Amino acid sequence: MRQMHCTMWLEAVREVVSADDSDVKFIVSDHPVTIYNPRCPPDAMQCRYPDEPPIELNRLSKTIFALSANHCLIFTNLEYAKDPAGVDLLRPRQNPRHFGTTLARTDAWIRTRKLSRAGVIAINHILKSRARRYIAAAEEEWLYPERAAAPTWSDIGKDSCTAAGKTSCGTSAARSSSGTPTGRSSYQDAFGSDVPRPRIPAQGFSSG
Repeated sequence: MRQMHCTMWLEAVREVVSADDSDVKFIVSDHPVTIYNPRCPPDAMQCRYPDEPPIELNRLSKTIFALSANHCLIFTNLEYAKDPAGVDLLRPRQNPRHFGTTLARTDAWIRTRKLSRAGVIAINHILKSRARRYIAAAEEEWLYPERAAAPTWSDIGKDSCTAAGKTSCGTSAARSSSGTPTGRSSYQDAFGSDVPRPRIPAQGFSSG
């Protein structure tokens, strides 16, 4: 799964949210890497185990992974993070692909957002809803997030799972170019689209 989705995860907005300000902490489950899509509730055909809403076909899908009781990783597709109200939610993200190649920064993360109690409960409800059989938490009360979560699936992760407006430091992929001593060069945009560049003279390189 990591190899299958790694390219698109690297090109997403990557955020680690904190539960430090909440008395409720994140739970864990036997289905730890969870895809949340507000258009695909747990009883939807796309969510029947072991299927997940496809991250490559819908800009609205978010990948959620609880790292610890106090931290949770969220991947959000770049187009949606930039403009949640302006994208067509049923269209694919730009240049979706499995097992692809990309250039990305591994130090580009958002780590500034601290969720409220309601935000942590919302994520816990998503994690529990996608669990196959087992969930675990430090407190028994945390195992029942549905008692306090938003009433509809589409509203559950509206605030807690969205990193909108923070893309400048949260996306690891960006416009970049590369070259070799032989004069070959390439250009890649933020979505991994590789645009060939004309051959340039190999000036300034030394064969060593």
